[in-house]
Amino acid sequence: MPLSPSSRAFAPNAMSKRLGFRKSRNGCSRCKKRRVKCDEAVPCTACIRHNKTCSLETPQPSVCPGPEAASSRDRSTESDILPPIASFTPSPQPMFDTAQTAFLDSLETPECWISNAELIIHYLTVTYRTFSFSASITKFLQSDLPREALSHPFLLREIMAFSGFHLAYLYPEKRPTYLLVASKHQDFAIKGLREGLSNAVTQQTCHTLYATSIFLILSKFAAFTAVEPQHRHHSCLTPIKSLLDIFNMVHCMDGVFRSSENDIRKGPLEGLFGKGSQAQSTRVLSLSDRLQQLRLPIESESRECETMMTLVSAIDSLVTATVRVANHKTSGSPAELRAIFLWPMLVPRKFVALAEAGHPISLLILAHYCVLIRWAAERSWCFERWAGSVSDAISGQISGSPWAVWLEWPLSLINEQAK
Repeated sequence: MPLSPSSRAFAPNAMSKRLGFRKSRNGCSRCKKRRVKCDEAVPCTACIRHNKTCSLETPQPSVCPGPEAASSRDRSTESDILPPIASFTPSPQPMFDTAQTAFLDSLETPECWISNAELIIHYLTVTYRTFSFSASITKFLQSDLPREALSHPFLLREIMAFSGFHLAYLYPEKRPTYLLVASKHQDFAIKGLREGLSNAVTQQTCHTLYATSIFLILSKFAAFTAVEPQHRHHSCLTPIKSLLDIFNMVHCMDGVFRSSENDIRKGPLEGLFGKGSQAQSTRVLSLSDRLQQLRLPIESESRECETMMTLVSAIDSLVTATVRVANHKTSGSPAELRAIFLWPMLVPRKFVALAEAGHPISLLILAHYCVLIRWAAERSWCFERWAGSVSDAISGQISGSPWAVWLEWPLSLINEQAK
């Protein structure tokens, strides 16, 4: 006959609870295996006594969080988070709780540890070298920048994204995986950057905002280079639109720099502005000569005065950019690379609008800018394939136009370099 609940407690063979014993269902795995009491301390006393690793110290595996999962945790308060990196680097108050929360949450997953470690190691051993044009820039990229990123996870996210795009570029067989990982990190970095830019730029925030902006722009170039060739002309990734998006990003970066130039130059990013030894770039000067020739027919052909002024101003600003970088021999980076960043800072905003609308002369000027990108690709992997893709798209739009003849010169240089 089965025992009733009341009779079971007093049955001779029934196991009663020992006095003072608290049954645990959350003890460590070693104590459970040995069938001994676990005090549930972290680590537990039994494991300490036997000099064993306690399972309570190891976080339980979880699914690697994506942007959607992380966003649901963005409402966590600052007191819920203890950054594990705080003990290594003195840091001001966290600038962006949202991005930091998402980053730290992702560290709970062993699968993410491996992926993140791969990205960081690749950056510190391979990727940074692809932009090490001088001793000061090498030190900045290898040491100063990663140290700054330790205090600001959204900057670290962007560095990891750039490393992921480089891995996608190097290993086509794993390209989809690396592109997905890089895009995930970049999503978090952009969120942190947006939150930072929504507030006033201060002495404490300007360095990280500027560095993140630079790497976001480089990653924009890198993502297009690393993607599968058949996807580069996708509707949301058209070469011309992608390049003009970069112009807007550079304009934003320049705003951060102008607001805090002295602080940025003297802070943790000072190595970025270190001097080097670069020979005068005669080919960059040849581009300025060609642009001067293009200026005359534009002045005479354009019927709308405001449009003509915008186009002429765009040419003048591109000439200014090329002459300035060509004659600045003490910079630590190549002239072509500096011109790629400088012209979007100088060009009128109305020019970008004209190019987005497909104005043929604006696209022709943009094709001349692509010559700089093609030259820069000789030194920097992330600029590869851009010049040909953009110039081909421009050629398709202005073919049959009276201005198509002016496209022959930039196309000849771009195609010659591509051989």
